[in-house]
Amino acid sequence: MKRAWVVGVLLAAMLTIGSATLAIANEETSNKSAEKIEKLKRHLEQKNLSQEQIKKIIKTIKNLSRYLTAKEVDDIIEAYMSDGEFVYTKFSKEELEGLRKLEEKYPPSSSPSFGNVRASYNFQKDGRMLTRDFSYCGIRGYVYPGTLQLSPSGTELHYVTSHIGEPVNGEPHWVEVGVQRYDGNYRYILFTFDSDASDPKLEHFDIDPHVYHEFLILVLPYNSTHSLYAIWWDGNKIRSGYNVMDTTLQVDEVHEAFSNTGTFTPCNSSYFKQSTLYTSSGGTAWNDAISDDYYALSPMKANRWLEYYNSYSYWKFETWID
Repeated sequence: MKRAWVVGVLLAAMLTIGSATLAIANEETSNKSAEKIEKLKRHLEQKNLSQEQIKKIIKTIKNLSRYLTAKEVDDIIEAYMSDGEFVYTKFSKEELEGLRKLEEKYPPSSSPSFGNVRASYNFQKDGRMLTRDFSYCGIRGYVYPGTLQLSPSGTELHYVTSHIGEPVNGEPHWVEVGVQRYDGNYRYILFTFDSDASDPKLEHFDIDPHVYHEFLILVLPYNSTHSLYAIWWDGNKIRSGYNVMDTTLQVDEVHEAFSNTGTFTPCNSSYFKQSTLYTSSGGTAWNDAISDDYYALSPMKANRWLEYYNSYSYWKFETWID
């Protein structure tokens, strides 16, 4: 009994010390965050943003910080501070030039509401889940690309990707992140797209198509003509920049297949799951409470169902070609 009492006292003491240490750590993190916010305010003032614009930016960051990691918040502040485009790629300049030459005949990924496709291919088939409302400033989800089978006489190009955007003065504007695979280069390559950039489509690195990957896109307020966007893949920021979009946008998750013959190669399933949609006030699970829809253009097939994760329901979206 005496030993049990001693152990109990020691355990209580350890818990007390642990709680105090955690409180100190949280306070230090909070202080550092406050310092970074103040530094950002001063930077934005030097960029001649109005006080109203600065307040909107800071309020959005604080609202979203409840749904983001500390690193993601730091990445956002860093993006605002950089003033220009940021791109992370593992490819050398020579490798990128080689990829560009191979890709010249291939169209960029697209969205029916705010994107367009070059007439490089005669046939395109999609499986797509999309929001009906232009209400969102971001999306976080998990994508499993799968095999994405190809054939010179069938499917010559696959994209598994997510877009966020809107029409501006009748012209499509969007950013996206996804995985591409095309005939002539059978690798699975991570890419991003910014419709406003001088070099819109960028390749970043090869990925494993047979595991789930986390992606995050945020479009945040900046000034009267542009918004700031940032894109993450598996927790790391890979691109940020500025686009003329607003911050109330349409979002989709899509599997696109292209062919010149009209024949499409049978393809194993690709999946999206556990997607969260963001507004300037915070995040919400993408489930049957969201105004949305999904479809597939034959021979592409699509299905979705609700799955529960951490007490929240989310759509799991599956696409494939028979």
